[in-house]
Amino acid sequence: MDAEPLRGGCHCGDISLAVHCRSPFTALPPRACDCGYCRRQGAAWFSDPDGSLRIALVAPQRLIHYRQGSNQADMVCCGRCGVLTHVCIDTAGGMYAAINVRVLVDTAGLADAVVVSPRQLPAAEKLARWQRLWFAQVEVGNTLASQ
Repeated sequence: MDAEPLRGGCHCGDISLAVHCRSPFTALPPRACDCGYCRRQGAAWFSDPDGSLRIALVAPQRLIHYRQGSNQADMVCCGRCGVLTHVCIDTAGGMYAAINVRVLVDTAGLADAVVVSPRQLPAAEKLARWQRLWFAQVEVGNTLASQ
């Protein structure tokens, strides 16, 4: 994995992210979901199924969780500054997540977003797709110090 993680987070600092990619960052194009919610947010989802994601939360009680579509995935926004930072699902096999590429500090060399339409898929196929594409190594805590 990369020696230095990609870093990002919300505007106010209540949510911080550290991403370690196994694949080259530039080879992982973000996915711009064409659903109404993601389009309105301007979100483009980034993940590396072989990488890892660390999420640090200053005030977890302020998070805003929003579910739409199939009601399986939590869209997570900072309750203080309103930035949509990531999306996650909790399964029996663990947590999976993808980050909104717009929250990364440095996106130099990142490919343009590819438009995708998971809203067209049945709920079970969406879940299988997310488990195949999203970070499977996800840690949530109150600091990024461990990475």
